[in-house]
Amino acid sequence: MVFSDVLNKLFRISSLDEKSIERSIFLRPKLRRSFGPLLTETFFALAKNFHLKDFFEIGVMNGRHTSRILKMSDWNVHSFEPNIYCYPSLVPLLNNQRLNLVPIAVSDTSGFADFYLPMNLLGKKLDEMSGVSSLNKSTLIVNDSDYFKNLMVATISGKDYLDHKKIDPSGCVLWIDTEGSGASVLKGFGDYLSLIPLLIIEVEYGPYFSSSPNWNDIFGILNYHKFEIVGRDFQTEGQCNILCVNQDKRFDANVYDLLRAYLQLCSQSKEYLLSTY
Repeated sequence: MVFSDVLNKLFRISSLDEKSIERSIFLRPKLRRSFGPLLTETFFALAKNFHLKDFFEIGVMNGRHTSRILKMSDWNVHSFEPNIYCYPSLVPLLNNQRLNLVPIAVSDTSGFADFYLPMNLLGKKLDEMSGVSSLNKSTLIVNDSDYFKNLMVATISGKDYLDHKKIDPSGCVLWIDTEGSGASVLKGFGDYLSLIPLLIIEVEYGPYFSSSPNWNDIFGILNYHKFEIVGRDFQTEGQCNILCVNQDKRFDANVYDLLRAYLQLCSQSKEYLLSTY
């Protein structure tokens, strides 16, 4: 199934409406947008309905989602961020005993890899802790001089981390925002991925990074591990976040009600979608 088929199934909109919605959102004077508010709130509401013990934020940047989870739950939080320049903003969280702040990139293998920090993107100057640092080079950057520096970072697969920490994957939920590396992150969990009940992940269906578009790869992995895509947002043209639930997990009735409410809201009108940005 191609991405547009999934989008139309979720939002009950025609291809013409789809183009109109995206054009209206993406022409607004903002280079990038964070996770859509509706999708974010649905994710957190769903997460609270599972008997979870561990929350993984993969690609932390300033730690706002890690901070929220620490406040709203009693879960252990595993926050992965290889960009050392983000760490000053994370200092206020370090006293929390439930936080495991891991200065390592999650990938499909454990080892070492180059990590790229852009300093200039489409004429916009960026600082070292911008949200577009990645294990992948950006196709929007032509000259290597537009990178601050390339770091060598350690990598670990999700499976290796779970084994090392002796964590039960059935009690985990994943938040993956890795700028083009989503497929590698999922692959690194191996068969454990089939046991994880809920995840949200950034996907690219446009050529943003050397690894993208990665939509087909990610959809194939999710489909193999029996995940159902239940929502998406409109982040950037060619890039969005999708909310996925494991079809093998039993949900309480109120979880189904929440999903139905989400889909109903998303299908009401393009004005509603636009109002969330």
